[in-house]
Amino acid sequence: MKYLFLLPMLLLALFIGGCGSDDDGGSDGPVDPVIPDPVYYTVNTAADAPDLNSIDDIWDGIDSVVIPAGKYPAIIARDPQLGGVDLVLKAIVNSGVLYLYTQWPDADADLKRNYIYRNMEDEFARNITRGEDKIYVLFDNGQNGTERADCAAMCHLDSAKKHSTAGGNVDVWIWKSTTTYPAFIADDAWWNVDSMLIDYPIDYVKSPLYSRNWSPAGAAYFSTPLFRHATDSDFVGPFLYSNDTVSWIPSDINLFDIGDSLPAYSIDSSYHDTATVRDSRWDVLTYAEHENYKWTVVFARELNTGNDDDLDLSAVNTLQISIGLNDNHPYNSENAHSCTFPFYMIIPD
Repeated sequence: MKYLFLLPMLLLALFIGGCGSDDDGGSDGPVDPVIPDPVYYTVNTAADAPDLNSIDDIWDGIDSVVIPAGKYPAIIARDPQLGGVDLVLKAIVNSGVLYLYTQWPDADADLKRNYIYRNMEDEFARNITRGEDKIYVLFDNGQNGTERADCAAMCHLDSAKKHSTAGGNVDVWIWKSTTTYPAFIADDAWWNVDSMLIDYPIDYVKSPLYSRNWSPAGAAYFSTPLFRHATDSDFVGPFLYSNDTVSWIPSDINLFDIGDSLPAYSIDSSYHDTATVRDSRWDVLTYAEHENYKWTVVFARELNTGNDDDLDLSAVNTLQISIGLNDNHPYNSENAHSCTFPFYMIIPD
């Protein structure tokens, strides 16, 4: 028998604007100390499974809910670049798989985080001010005590960690426009009291979907590429796939003009195409599009993967969720996420 977990309303009054910044994001949008009523959304369990090779037309017939993100900066965090936005959410459960549709306004598709370029000094520099767009989806099924799935309460609580909980566990799906989008997959993270160390060190990344395409060359802002596209320097797209690269040699710099750039990450697309190479960190598939100044990202994962570091999302019929959004999030940025208040997703029996 599934059972219901509901957050006492009193706890909502304790939310603070965390996520790495005290900036209230300016005057745009409401600055309202009144906490909005909690949102409840019922998942569609009658629809067919959507295709993950497009934004399937099936989503047009699925009920949606609009959830404010970053719109109450006096009490919850706001990305100063993204501001306060409305997030559209829809969901389908079919054959034990949760399909989650998310859409939010974002003027630019930031696809070239940390890109490497030939500068005026005939060296390769890394543009660490260029970031990527992100969405974090936090799930709690009753295993995280009173803190539950609250974006603001679990962000940057420890200076040595990106995120952590007060002692429980949350499942977090992290989609990033430079490093997971090109592989049609999301980072399925597991946050607990130990959290994840800054920038996901190599000993944490058990099987990296993406790897850095630079080797440090002294000064922090300068780098030597490790790979280039296998054809020639005419490749100007934002992504570099590991199965289509050649190792960089010093003379390759002559293939590039001043200002020409290379992607900063090498993407291993086999993680999407071959399930046998994926561990539990890469078991969330995605499809995304940026059109009409909006991102649409669809996630898909089994409700119960059987992995110890994945929450069993079928264990209760009401899940608590919160979402954080970033626009152009640069290298190790301390900018805030535009956070939602926790809301509730009901999966009917």
